[in-house]
Amino acid sequence: SSLTQQCRQGSTYIKTAGSSLVYKVVGNEKRPIYSYNSMLSSNGGKEPTVMTIDGLYVSSIPTGVPL
Repeated sequence: SSLTQQCRQGSTYIKTAGSSLVYKVVGNEKRPIYSYNSMLSSNGGKEPTVMTIDGLYVSSIPTGVPL
């Protein structure tokens, strides 16, 4: 899908403009990240680049287990 291509080109970390909740796209699902430390550890200890995308795209991705 175009969203998957966008994420591969930019970042696997996404959020919507109206929310601070960040998701990591893994395979065909988004996995919510509820803490800054979890986000760092899921990215090898570095702060990832988070891409803000349209909420409709985010809601169309199945939600997986939180990181």
